[in-house]
Amino acid sequence: NPGALDIASVGSRDVLLVLDFGNTASEGQTFTASLPTNGDLVAQGLTSGLAITPTGAPLTGNTITTREGSLTVATGTAPPAQNVFNNASGVSALHLSLQAGPNDGIRVTALTLRASGTANDTGLQVDLYRDTNGNGTLEGGEPLLQSQTVAGDDGAATFGFGAGVLEVAAGQTGFVLARVTLPGTAGVGQTHAIRLQAASDVTAQGLTTAAAASVLGTYPLQGPTLTAQTTSLTLSGPAPQSPAESVFPNASEVRMLRVQLDAGALEAVRVTQLIFRPTGASSGDDTAATVRLYLDQNNNGTVEVGTDTLIQTQPGAN
Repeated sequence: NPGALDIASVGSRDVLLVLDFGNTASEGQTFTASLPTNGDLVAQGLTSGLAITPTGAPLTGNTITTREGSLTVATGTAPPAQNVFNNASGVSALHLSLQAGPNDGIRVTALTLRASGTANDTGLQVDLYRDTNGNGTLEGGEPLLQSQTVAGDDGAATFGFGAGVLEVAAGQTGFVLARVTLPGTAGVGQTHAIRLQAASDVTAQGLTTAAAASVLGTYPLQGPTLTAQTTSLTLSGPAPQSPAESVFPNASEVRMLRVQLDAGALEAVRVTQLIFRPTGASSGDDTAATVRLYLDQNNNGTVEVGTDTLIQTQPGAN
């Protein structure tokens, strides 16, 4: 471009070399510009037209090092392993921390969670929430980002996010909580779990550059084991049991049987029916008898008026 860099006599001009990167350099690459020899500059006098031999080379600029966004994924507050119904819903199954590196904010664009366990995972629903306070517990106001359903046994649930959905500022940490609804097909003792298998199951980009971000961390990130169980109720005859004794035909409040009912840990139990049947070598005429059922409040095996609760009265039977 003739004339663009003319310099008046005893004058001075500065030039500045700049580079627009093509978004292909990786983290830590270095770039330097230089004018290594005087011969790399060609000039001539504006009046005489004679060639001029410049002086002052070599000149070297500062080193430019490329940087890119990074995201380190780790397990956050680990939910506990637990026994659950095989159709339980809203069970916390994986808590993840998402730490953006110092160079750039990060937008997570895709995340894949994989199912495992001895039960068939087909139909397992995974709900992914933004855990805004990072405590690993779903609380009011924490948004549901997306729900996905696992299509087959040991299958995957893939979440995709647009702009503004799952973003973390540079140097900051965000959290997500995965909660599951079990498909209702697991047998007693069979298990479900979900995990983040590898860095390749997370896709992220820099908020400034929109370039792909490096995903770091130690994998897999495994959630707790969820074991399918059913409600249990155990009957036993604790001591002191009703004594064997001889009684008059008009005796009352004769203790016949003491039964202890023990519910399992999974949930509370409501008993809706109890049937007691006469047994023994001989069976007398019981049609005139009255049968009462008490709740033994202090568990001492004795009916105590004012302490124990009468549940129901029924006529006797043969």
